[in-house]
Order: sequence, then structure tokens, then C-alpha cells
Amino acid sequence: MWTDVNVGMRSTMLDLRNADQAKALDALVPRADVFMESFSGRGIERLGFGVEEVARKRPGIVYLTVRCYGWDGPWKDRAGFDMEALTVTGYTMAEGGGGKPGIPPTFPMPEGESPTPAFPPTLVLNDYIAGYLGAAGVIAALRRRARQGGSYHVRVSLSRAAMWYQSLGTFPSTDFDATAPEHRMVPPETVRGPTPYGEVHRLAPLVKLSRTPSGWRDPLVIVRGSDRPTW
Repeated sequence: MWTDVNVGMRSTMLDLRNADQAKALDALVPRADVFMESFSGRGIERLGFGVEEVARKRPGIVYLTVRCYGWDGPWKDRAGFDMEALTVTGYTMAEGGGGKPGIPPTFPMPEGESPTPAFPPTLVLNDYIAGYLGAAGVIAALRRRARQGGSYHVRVSLSRAAMWYQSLGTFPSTDFDATAPEHRMVPPETVRGPTPYGEVHRLAPLVKLSRTPSGWRDPLVIVRGSDRPTW
């Protein structure tokens, strides 16, 4: 997953329990446009980087928080991840059927077709969709900030995301041939590039901008934690 979702990103590691390393992050905040965290409960606040503290240090910040179980109720401070959110919302029971839970599958293109799939079959669903929703919320907040000013807090819940796409409806049956023409995946546009982890083959950007064409740094993916904590 690291090579899939961290294309073009820089990466550094800081232990915020260490005073000197916390100062390094603190020095980055005044020039940041977006601050994202996914600590469980109030962990990030205890480390001095809660939303109110960051907004005080950097007026105009867009602060994204991701939680598993939302902000209310007895589980609001509980840690959790993708499949736990799918389970507690009933998604896995609906996916499995017959009283037996199931994890949502994804299907690769049939073997031998070209181009080959840029992503393998995966059982991870919620992390990706919640990430897309978080990114959409950040973009909306940045647009509003450009027009109206202000700081913004974007909140995304894995469990609430699972409840949302369940509400969109389901197929009456999953008993179909995933390789049949009417169900076959459209061959996507992809990019390839060498990285310290080997060649990465992944989906290309879906949006094409005429004046500001997209692009990624070379290599596409760097070693995790290999950058210095500086702009």
C-alpha cells in the first residue's frame, strides 16, 4: 500500500514525544496549508498539535481529522481501522450474506489482457474511500478559504463513510462473471517508474489540466522517512 498511496510525496518521521522532534514539526506549521492527523481519541491534542493549537499557530490552516468511530458516543476515542469500521456498521454481514460476514472484493482484469492491472486485488475499501472524501473536503475548504478567509476543520469518519456508501444501494446479486464484457473493467491509463522498492505501476492522474499539467517527482516513491523535516 505504501507504493500505491504515497506516489509523489515526501516522507519524514518524527517522535512527537521527543521535545526536539516536536519542535521540528512545530517549525513547519506556520508555512503549512493543510495539517492532517489520524490519531485515536485525543492523542494529538496531548502532543500539542490539536486543531485549536495548530489554528492558533497558523491562522488559515485547513485541518483534517480522520477517526474510525466519529466524535460522539462511547467509542469516539477508540482506535480502529478499515475492516473494523466495515464490520461494526453491518457492511460485512450484508456483503457476505446468509449470516456469514464477507469482505468486499475488487476484481483485476482477466489474465493476459493488456494493459495489465496497475493494482492487485485488495480487501481494503474504507481507507481509500475515506481518504477520497477527506481530500475532497480539504479542497473545498481551501477554495472557501481563498474566497472568504478563515481556518477550517475537516472531519472524516471511517464508520460513517461505510454507512454512506451502503446507503447508495447494492447489486441484487454478486453471482456474475466478473470477466464478462458487461462487467469487465475499462483498461485504465497507467504510469510506470523505477523506485527504491522496484518498479511501480499504478493509475495515472484522472484529471487533465491544460494550464497546469500534473506530474510527480522522480522517483515516484521514496524510502519512507528518508526526508528531512524541512520545507
